[in-house]
Amino acid sequence: MKLMLTKERLVEEPTSQMGPPKSTAASRHATMAGSMLLVLYLAAVLSPLALVLIFGDKGEETFLSQLAMCLPLVGFSILAMQFVLSARMRWVERPFGMDVVYQFHKAMGMFAGVLLLAHPVVVAAADQSWSVLFGLSAPWYIWVGRAALLLLVVHASLAIFRSVLRMEYQKWKAIHSVFALLVLTGGLIHSWFAGGDLQLPALRVLWVLLFTGAAASYVWHRFLRPRQLRRW
Repeated sequence: MKLMLTKERLVEEPTSQMGPPKSTAASRHATMAGSMLLVLYLAAVLSPLALVLIFGDKGEETFLSQLAMCLPLVGFSILAMQFVLSARMRWVERPFGMDVVYQFHKAMGMFAGVLLLAHPVVVAAADQSWSVLFGLSAPWYIWVGRAALLLLVVHASLAIFRSVLRMEYQKWKAIHSVFALLVLTGGLIHSWFAGGDLQLPALRVLWVLLFTGAAASYVWHRFLRPRQLRRW
Protein backbone atom coordinates (compact mmCIF):
# COMPACT_ATOMS: atom_id res chain seq x y z
CA MET A 1 0.00 0.00 0.00
CA LYS A 2 1.36 3.42 -1.01
CA LEU A 3 0.91 6.62 0.97
CA MET A 4 0.10 9.85 -0.92
CA LEU A 5 0.60 13.12 0.95
CA THR A 6 -1.66 15.95 -0.21
CA LYS A 7 -2.26 19.41 1.17
CA GLU A 8 -5.40 18.31 2.92
CA ARG A 9 -4.63 14.84 4.29
CA LEU A 10 -2.70 11.64 4.11
CA VAL A 11 -4.34 9.35 1.52
CA GLU A 12 -3.88 5.54 1.40
CA GLU A 13 -3.74 4.18 -2.12
CA PRO A 14 -4.26 0.42 -2.50
CA THR A 15 -1.77 -1.34 -4.72
CA SER A 16 -2.50 -4.13 -7.17
CA GLN A 17 -0.38 -6.63 -5.19
CA MET A 18 -2.68 -6.67 -2.18
CA GLY A 19 -4.99 -9.64 -1.65
CA PRO A 20 -8.35 -9.70 0.10
CA PRO A 21 -8.51 -8.52 3.71
CA LYS A 22 -7.40 -11.08 6.24
CA SER A 23 -10.78 -11.06 7.91
CA THR A 24 -12.46 -12.06 4.65
CA ALA A 25 -9.95 -14.82 3.99
CA ALA A 26 -10.28 -16.12 7.54
CA SER A 27 -14.07 -16.07 7.32
CA ARG A 28 -13.98 -17.95 4.04
CA HIS A 29 -11.64 -20.56 5.50
CA ALA A 30 -13.86 -20.98 8.57
CA THR A 31 -16.93 -21.42 6.37
CA MET A 32 -15.23 -24.12 4.30
CA ALA A 33 -13.93 -25.90 7.40
CA GLY A 34 -17.34 -25.74 9.05
CA SER A 35 -19.05 -27.11 5.95
CA MET A 36 -16.63 -30.02 5.79
CA LEU A 37 -17.17 -30.82 9.47
CA LEU A 38 -20.95 -30.79 9.01
CA VAL A 39 -20.65 -33.18 6.06
CA LEU A 40 -18.45 -35.51 8.12
CA TYR A 41 -20.89 -35.33 11.03
CA LEU A 42 -23.86 -36.22 8.84
CA ALA A 43 -21.89 -39.05 7.25
CA ALA A 44 -21.06 -40.51 10.67
CA VAL A 45 -24.63 -40.22 11.90
CA LEU A 46 -26.40 -41.48 8.78
CA SER A 47 -23.90 -44.09 7.60
CA PRO A 48 -25.54 -46.89 9.67
CA LEU A 49 -28.78 -46.39 7.77
CA ALA A 50 -26.89 -46.39 4.48
CA LEU A 51 -25.13 -49.66 5.35
CA VAL A 52 -28.39 -51.34 6.31
CA LEU A 53 -30.02 -50.09 3.13
CA ILE A 54 -27.18 -51.39 0.94
CA PHE A 55 -26.21 -54.63 2.67
CA GLY A 56 -29.18 -55.43 4.90
CA ASP A 57 -31.79 -58.11 4.45
CA LYS A 58 -34.49 -56.97 2.04
CA GLY A 59 -37.13 -59.19 3.62
CA GLU A 60 -40.66 -57.96 4.13
CA GLU A 61 -40.99 -55.99 7.36
CA THR A 62 -43.68 -53.73 8.69
CA PHE A 63 -43.18 -50.00 8.93
CA LEU A 64 -42.97 -50.18 12.72
CA SER A 65 -40.33 -52.90 12.56
CA GLN A 66 -38.21 -50.81 10.22
CA LEU A 67 -38.70 -47.73 12.37
CA ALA A 68 -37.71 -49.69 15.49
CA MET A 69 -34.51 -50.67 13.69
CA CYS A 70 -33.65 -47.17 12.47
CA LEU A 71 -34.17 -45.32 15.77
CA PRO A 72 -31.29 -46.90 17.73
CA LEU A 73 -28.95 -46.88 14.75
CA VAL A 74 -29.16 -43.10 14.46
CA GLY A 75 -29.47 -42.58 18.22
CA PHE A 76 -26.31 -44.54 19.01
CA SER A 77 -24.36 -42.75 16.27
CA ILE A 78 -25.41 -39.33 17.59
CA LEU A 79 -24.57 -40.38 21.14
CA ALA A 80 -21.09 -41.47 20.07
CA MET A 81 -20.50 -38.18 18.26
CA GLN A 82 -21.50 -36.28 21.42
CA PHE A 83 -18.14 -37.20 22.91
CA VAL A 84 -16.34 -35.63 19.96
CA LEU A 85 -18.40 -32.43 20.24
CA SER A 86 -17.72 -32.07 23.95
CA ALA A 87 -13.99 -32.87 23.82
CA ARG A 88 -13.01 -29.19 23.34
CA MET A 89 -10.93 -29.96 20.26
CA ARG A 90 -9.73 -26.84 18.49
CA TRP A 91 -10.38 -28.13 14.99
CA VAL A 92 -14.02 -28.69 15.96
CA GLU A 93 -14.62 -25.42 17.81
CA ARG A 94 -12.61 -23.05 15.61
CA PRO A 95 -15.03 -22.82 12.61
CA PHE A 96 -18.13 -22.31 14.76
CA GLY A 97 -17.11 -21.03 18.16
CA MET A 98 -17.48 -22.77 21.50
CA ASP A 99 -21.00 -21.46 22.20
CA VAL A 100 -22.42 -22.76 18.92
CA VAL A 101 -20.80 -26.17 19.42
CA TYR A 102 -22.20 -26.32 22.96
CA GLN A 103 -25.74 -25.48 21.83
CA PHE A 104 -25.52 -28.03 19.01
CA HIS A 105 -24.21 -30.64 21.45
CA LYS A 106 -27.12 -29.94 23.79
CA ALA A 107 -29.75 -30.10 21.04
CA MET A 108 -28.39 -33.30 19.50
CA GLY A 109 -28.15 -34.92 22.93
CA MET A 110 -31.86 -34.29 23.47
CA PHE A 111 -32.64 -35.61 19.99
CA ALA A 112 -30.60 -38.78 20.57
CA GLY A 113 -32.36 -39.30 23.90
CA VAL A 114 -35.77 -39.10 22.25
CA LEU A 115 -34.74 -41.61 19.57
CA LEU A 116 -33.32 -44.10 22.06
CA LEU A 117 -36.23 -43.85 24.48
CA ALA A 118 -38.71 -44.31 21.63
CA HIS A 119 -36.93 -47.47 20.44
CA PRO A 120 -38.38 -49.99 22.95
CA VAL A 121 -41.83 -48.43 22.69
CA VAL A 122 -41.84 -48.87 18.91
CA VAL A 123 -40.48 -52.42 19.28
CA ALA A 124 -43.34 -53.23 21.67
CA ALA A 125 -45.85 -51.74 19.24
CA ALA A 126 -44.37 -53.71 16.33
CA ASP A 127 -44.42 -56.98 18.28
CA GLN A 128 -47.79 -56.15 19.84
CA SER A 129 -46.29 -57.16 23.17
CA TRP A 130 -44.87 -55.19 26.09
CA SER A 131 -42.54 -57.98 27.19
CA VAL A 132 -39.53 -56.14 25.81
CA LEU A 133 -40.20 -53.45 28.41
CA PHE A 134 -41.57 -55.39 31.36
CA GLY A 135 -40.86 -59.09 30.79
CA LEU A 136 -38.85 -60.57 33.67
CA SER A 137 -37.58 -63.52 31.63
CA ALA A 138 -35.89 -61.33 29.02
CA PRO A 139 -32.33 -62.21 27.91
CA TRP A 140 -29.44 -60.55 29.70
CA TYR A 141 -28.68 -58.17 26.83
CA ILE A 142 -32.23 -56.84 27.03
CA TRP A 143 -31.60 -56.06 30.70
CA VAL A 144 -28.42 -54.26 29.69
CA GLY A 145 -30.46 -52.14 27.30
CA ARG A 146 -33.02 -51.44 30.01
CA ALA A 147 -30.27 -50.37 32.42
CA ALA A 148 -28.77 -48.08 29.79
CA LEU A 149 -32.17 -46.49 29.15
CA LEU A 150 -32.74 -46.02 32.89
CA LEU A 151 -29.38 -44.26 33.17
CA LEU A 152 -30.36 -42.14 30.18
CA VAL A 153 -33.60 -41.09 31.90
CA VAL A 154 -31.75 -40.19 35.12
CA HIS A 155 -29.12 -38.39 33.09
CA ALA A 156 -31.67 -36.33 31.18
CA SER A 157 -33.62 -35.56 34.36
CA LEU A 158 -30.54 -34.23 36.10
CA ALA A 159 -29.74 -32.07 33.08
CA ILE A 160 -33.24 -30.61 32.99
CA PHE A 161 -33.67 -30.07 36.73
CA ARG A 162 -30.08 -29.24 37.69
CA SER A 163 -30.96 -25.68 38.65
CA VAL A 164 -33.99 -26.86 40.65
CA LEU A 165 -31.82 -29.40 42.47
CA ARG A 166 -29.17 -26.69 43.02
CA MET A 167 -26.48 -29.03 41.81
CA GLU A 168 -23.08 -27.44 41.35
CA TYR A 169 -21.83 -27.35 37.80
CA GLN A 170 -18.61 -29.29 38.48
CA LYS A 171 -20.56 -32.04 40.23
CA TRP A 172 -23.05 -32.19 37.37
CA LYS A 173 -20.22 -32.24 34.86
CA ALA A 174 -18.60 -35.25 36.57
CA ILE A 175 -21.91 -37.14 36.72
CA HIS A 176 -22.69 -36.21 33.12
CA SER A 177 -19.35 -37.52 31.93
CA VAL A 178 -19.64 -40.88 33.71
CA PHE A 179 -23.31 -41.46 32.88
CA ALA A 180 -22.81 -40.66 29.20
CA LEU A 181 -20.00 -43.21 28.93
CA LEU A 182 -22.07 -45.86 30.75
CA VAL A 183 -25.06 -45.26 28.47
CA LEU A 184 -22.89 -45.53 25.37
CA THR A 185 -21.21 -48.72 26.62
CA GLY A 186 -24.56 -50.25 27.54
CA GLY A 187 -25.94 -49.32 24.16
CA LEU A 188 -22.99 -50.94 22.42
CA ILE A 189 -23.35 -54.22 24.34
CA HIS A 190 -27.13 -54.31 23.91
CA SER A 191 -27.09 -53.59 20.19
CA TRP A 192 -24.17 -55.96 19.56
CA PHE A 193 -26.14 -58.97 20.84
CA ALA A 194 -29.76 -57.90 20.33
CA GLY A 195 -29.62 -56.07 17.03
CA GLY A 196 -30.11 -58.30 14.01
CA ASP A 197 -28.67 -55.61 11.76
CA LEU A 198 -25.37 -55.74 13.62
CA GLN A 199 -24.79 -59.16 12.13
CA LEU A 200 -23.60 -57.18 9.11
CA PRO A 201 -19.78 -57.10 9.24
CA ALA A 202 -19.67 -53.54 7.85
CA LEU A 203 -22.01 -52.27 10.55
CA ARG A 204 -20.02 -54.00 13.28
CA VAL A 205 -16.86 -52.33 12.03
CA LEU A 206 -18.63 -48.97 12.06
CA TRP A 207 -19.92 -49.60 15.61
CA VAL A 208 -16.40 -50.33 16.82
CA LEU A 209 -15.06 -47.21 15.08
CA LEU A 210 -17.77 -45.01 16.58
CA PHE A 211 -17.22 -46.37 20.07
CA THR A 212 -13.43 -46.12 19.74
CA GLY A 213 -13.68 -42.51 18.55
CA ALA A 214 -16.00 -41.67 21.44
CA ALA A 215 -13.72 -43.37 23.97
CA ALA A 216 -10.63 -41.61 22.57
CA SER A 217 -12.42 -38.25 22.77
CA TYR A 218 -13.42 -39.02 26.37
CA VAL A 219 -9.85 -39.88 27.37
CA TRP A 220 -8.55 -36.72 25.69
CA HIS A 221 -11.10 -34.46 27.35
CA ARG A 222 -10.99 -35.99 30.84
CA PHE A 223 -7.32 -36.85 31.23
CA LEU A 224 -4.94 -35.75 28.48
CA ARG A 225 -6.20 -32.20 27.88
CA PRO A 226 -6.22 -31.20 31.58
CA ARG A 227 -2.67 -32.51 31.95
CA GLN A 228 -1.59 -30.53 28.91
CA LEU A 229 -3.21 -27.36 30.28
CA ARG A 230 -1.44 -27.78 33.63
CA ARG A 231 1.90 -27.96 31.84
CA TRP A 232 1.18 -24.65 30.12
